[in-house]
Amino acid sequence: MSQYYLIDRSFALSSLVVKIDYDFAEVIDPSTIDSPLEVGSGFLKNYRFRVGPGELHDMQANTIGWKIVSPKLVRLLKEFAIHNELEFVPLPEQSIAQNHGLKGYCVLGIKEQVRCLNIEQSEVRWSHGPAGKHILAIYKWVLRSDCIPADCNIFHVAEYPVVTVVSHKLAYAMSSMQLSGITYEEIPAL
Repeated sequence: MSQYYLIDRSFALSSLVVKIDYDFAEVIDPSTIDSPLEVGSGFLKNYRFRVGPGELHDMQANTIGWKIVSPKLVRLLKEFAIHNELEFVPLPEQSIAQNHGLKGYCVLGIKEQVRCLNIEQSEVRWSHGPAGKHILAIYKWVLRSDCIPADCNIFHVAEYPVVTVVSHKLAYAMSSMQLSGITYEEIPAL
């Protein structure tokens, strides 16, 4: 059995929050950052950033749900990226001007999607809408290890691509660095 981890942002009342406003008529869909398409440095140009007071973390709270990561975390992720599964889009100058501590922070785009959810052993809530059946929520995760490439350290589960999964090796490296603003949830892969 292999171990993987779901990672996400951790929120504290003292955390700095990056507030991001946009008009759908002026921007590319915010979720495009995590699609297989490369978005490039111009992706953020029509988003409006407001930075509040508070503590900076290695994975920064924000109002869109992006993974905004510190320079320290960017360096680590680049070490573990084997293919072109990650894209790092630097925060625009307008946000850095509001808090110089954000210099070097990037919006992380995770391009790799792996079809590896073990539907039979996971606890899944389904939605049956006009567009068909799809996963609404997952209460207990079990992945299929035979579907995950051995060298894949960070990816989205294709059946439910709103969460980020990292290998045990990457999770260990991240926790060893005592990165802040990140939660880890262990999930098995059979």
